Amino acid sequence: MCQFSVALQSTTAGASEKLITSSLFAAIAHMSRFCSSVSFFIDKYVCDGRVMAGYVAGKRNVVYAGDAGRGLVRVCEDGHPGERYLICGENLTMQQLMAKIAAVTGAPEPREIPLAAAKLVSAWQTFKYKHLHGPAPKVSPSAIAVMSSGQYLDGSRATRELGYRPEVSVDEAIRRALEWFRSQGKVKNR
Repeated sequence: MCQFSVALQSTTAGASEKLITSSLFAAIAHMSRFCSSVSFFIDKYVCDGRVMAGYVAGKRNVVYAGDAGRGLVRVCEDGHPGERYLICGENLTMQQLMAKIAAVTGAPEPREIPLAAAKLVSAWQTFKYKHLHGPAPKVSPSAIAVMSSGQYLDGSRATRELGYRPEVSVDEAIRRALEWFRSQGKVKNR
């Protein structure tokens, strides 16, 4: 029986290399973003009834968490030792993702904020917090970096070698997330 280790996206490249060069039979699975940004948006802006100020333009590949889990199982069952697989969903711009979330939830669609302006606001909020004992920043430099540095991904190797294909669209994932929040009594009436 082969032992498989699956290194998630949050691990460093060094950790992936150690797995590959170890005595384990290792297949590496790198996953695109779960619909965590969808859940965050629904939690903060739909449930609380707030209006999102905006977003920084960027590219995203978003995968439903259930599909990502199925992809990990495929890597463990059929992945080839030493190979890396991208477990992907849909390639979207931040504008497309925000429009999809707004359409399903009924929340107002946020507007794009220029990167330089977002960095300036973040720096000012961080300065006030650290040096003037102001409130915690609402947007961190790392959040801006993540939003602006996204990328499109190509999961064709996982499709070709493992038969992995996402089954749940981003639109359906948003609907499921919203329904979960509603079932938990977390969505305020608009």
